[in-house]
Amino acid sequence: YLDEDGSHALPSPQVSDLAEGQPPLVQRLDNAARAGSIRALEALAVADLIAGDAALRARCDAFVSAGLTSSNHSEEEADGVVTRSIGLFVFEGYGLIGRCCTESIRAELTRKLVTTMADPVDIEPNRASAANALLNLAPAIPADEVGDVIDQLEPLALGRYAPSRWDREHLDSLHPYSRNRFDIVLPDALRAAALRTIGRLVHPEHPGSADRLSALVEPALFTGSASVVAAALDVLARHPKLPIPVPLSVLLGHDDIEVRLGALKAHVARQGLPSGELLDQLLADPSPRIRISLRSGAEQDAAGENLLRRLLADSDVFVRALARHSLEGSHTT
Repeated sequence: YLDEDGSHALPSPQVSDLAEGQPPLVQRLDNAARAGSIRALEALAVADLIAGDAALRARCDAFVSAGLTSSNHSEEEADGVVTRSIGLFVFEGYGLIGRCCTESIRAELTRKLVTTMADPVDIEPNRASAANALLNLAPAIPADEVGDVIDQLEPLALGRYAPSRWDREHLDSLHPYSRNRFDIVLPDALRAAALRTIGRLVHPEHPGSADRLSALVEPALFTGSASVVAAALDVLARHPKLPIPVPLSVLLGHDDIEVRLGALKAHVARQGLPSGELLDQLLADPSPRIRISLRSGAEQDAAGENLLRRLLADSDVFVRALARHSLEGSHTT
């Protein structure tokens, strides 16, 4: 994970989860963050292990401030010809690290992410990445900015945005007879990201929040787009009192892993852990991510110890490590 070659398969939240309660691992992350590792800084931010450390907070401020001044848009003129280009930019890490920044920098980061997300000229991967970064930043978005962020997200979560010229060229390239093909982003990435983020930001007890979210979730479930369906399920997991028009048992058998994960998360939030044949089906799922999610659900369930013991025999080493960590933690508390 700490190698800078990009070959690691673990996102920062999972690394943070694994390090929780393991002082040697936390110390390694701390040492790496002080030595300049951005990935380690992300993991510490997710684990909320930075707030009281002035040196690490200063690193967070410096990293995010540098990102605020960068641009993925460029314009060059040669022989009277103006060439404009847009590059890919990954914002998600700024949202994680931004949680630990000073309030003024968090406010500035929030505005930059909203501006990028709403920019009709930018490409969908960048706009979706900015929306995902707002999801990561959500717990620390300044209170006076939240309402405007939600208002900007709402039309995007309904899919009410036109593709930019760059996105249209990408979509045209997907035609089977196209000479040039560009595999940049899945369609609906921005809609899915906006839907997840608005589900995180809308308070369930706020007047009108249920109707507002239902108006976004119900059409999303019937789009036929796996990424949008998965995002709708994420909202349903965060807001378990919302009505759901599709049986979760059906969605747990979906071909797409993100949909299955979303359905499992919603099932645990609404009905608890699956049992019987449905649980057996999930334990045999080809993706270890399903068993990792089951492990998380087992930690929250009074009857989850038997499931954790079954996961100790899993074929995936990371699933086994997480299950062992959960069992050890439950026996020491």
